[in-house]
Amino acid sequence: MALKSYSPQDVDILLGGFYRVSGFVEDSFINISKDVQPYKTKRSSDGQVARTFIKDDTYTVEISLASSSPANDILTKIYQVDSLSQYAKFPLFIKDTLGSSLFVSPTAWIKQVPDMSFTSSVSDRVWVIQATQATFNIGGNEGASSALEDLANAGFGAIGGFL
Repeated sequence: MALKSYSPQDVDILLGGFYRVSGFVEDSFINISKDVQPYKTKRSSDGQVARTFIKDDTYTVEISLASSSPANDILTKIYQVDSLSQYAKFPLFIKDTLGSSLFVSPTAWIKQVPDMSFTSSVSDRVWVIQATQATFNIGGNEGASSALEDLANAGFGAIGGFL
């Protein structure tokens, strides 16, 4: 039986395709959830079930940073530009570099800025990002995937305009 390894330091987030986020909090620092489930079901009185497919590829991404993280400044600027222009959308790329887990969105924006508090220790800043046209692979840590495998895992057609 082979040993598998996971390292939180080897999970990368790229904003805009070039800015590498750093300064995460301990424990859970990224949470990705699908906004709308793909099927809605309806049950008849005699027990038959019908389902309706809902095409929606939007996700909510929560990134928890320490208050000391330099990424807070970058995210604040992106939010401010978007508030003024409505043009500060950016590609979002999240990858476990020791495994095959991957999340890619060519169109993301800051949905909610974190609460700001000052305490006697470093506090958390939770940034909420909305991402659409997203594709992902929930993988394991058998080994790092190659760039070609990442494209296949993410569904090349979904990110063709992103590369």
